[in-house]
Order: sequence, then C-alpha cells, then structure tokens
Amino acid sequence: MPKYGINKAVLVGNVSTAPELRYTQQGFAVCSFRLATTERRPASEGNYRDVTDWHNITLWRKKAEIAKNYLKVGSGVYLEGRIVTRSWEDKEGNKRYTTEIEVDKMRLLDPAPAATNDSPSPPVAQPARKETPSNNLNQDDDLPF
Repeated sequence: MPKYGINKAVLVGNVSTAPELRYTQQGFAVCSFRLATTERRPASEGNYRDVTDWHNITLWRKKAEIAKNYLKVGSGVYLEGRIVTRSWEDKEGNKRYTTEIEVDKMRLLDPAPAATNDSPSPPVAQPARKETPSNNLNQDDDLPF
C-alpha cells in the first residue's frame, strides 16, 4: 500500500448546467453542476480541433451558496479540489459509479455584474493619505536628545 499520495484536480472552464443548491438532513449546503473544459489539439494538416470534457462538480457549505448565487451557465470559473468516486445500487440492483470533483478552492473568472439603480454600487476605497514632512522644519525644535 502506498505511503503517500496526491489527489488534486485543477480545472478552468465554463459552467455547463445551472448550479443546483440543496441541503443535507444535517443542514449543510451542497451545490452541484457540470463544468466544461475545452482543449485545442492538433489535427491533420496543421488544423486544430477542440476537445471538450465535462466534469461533475460538488461544492459544500459557504462555497455552495456562493456558487448558486454567482454562477450561471457559461460563467468562467477556476476550481481546485480532489477527485472522488462514489458507488451505489440503482433500483434494479446494479452497481453504479460516478466521479466528481469536490471543490476546495473556487475563483470566479467573470467580472461582477454592473450595479443597477435598484442596487447600490459598492463603496470605492479611497487611497490612504500619505503624510509628507514639511520642508521647513527647524532642526533644533522638539528633538528628544
């Protein structure tokens, strides 16, 4: 049995199904959606073709609520997580499997939507004032020595 291992997935793609938010019996938020990642691969005679893979994504707790509120079909997102395979028996008694990415880190890639008249725009941070010493200081005044 291996003593060490790494289970990490890093994905940058677009949301391909609307995020679905639900809650467990214990009250934990869980959100799931599918993510499309597209890779351009060389084809014949200098042409390229796009190859798209679809990934099952799962987020828990606060990340789940953020995903539901801010992601929509087509949204760009950066995800880091671990690959998880679950199994269960269907109604006919067949063993079924699914593989998904349980997300640890999420970064939204699309800009925030513009504020409307109904929603106030966020406050703009003011730059800190830089104190500049006066050039006409008397060197003998208020010296501690």
